[in-house]
Amino acid sequence: MKNLEPITEYVMPLNYKDQFQLSLGAEYFVNEDWIVRGGYSFDQSAVPDETVKPFLPDYGSRHGLNAGVSLLLERWNFPDV
Repeated sequence: MKNLEPITEYVMPLNYKDQFQLSLGAEYFVNEDWIVRGGYSFDQSAVPDETVKPFLPDYGSRHGLNAGVSLLLERWNFPDV
């Protein structure tokens, strides 16, 4: 017969480590009407490969690229308050 008593103590070392995140961005004014933007990000995982678990999925470090464009169609002027 199986033991059906609840587990009262269980140790599961995850060996998390310190992490860091880096984000960089730039903006370039092409002319009076167009603005181009770009960015890069790096997010380091805190979970070592040997301790990744299905209930806490962290699939490793991530790299990200972002881009954007602005077209200024009309200028807005706000009076001084």
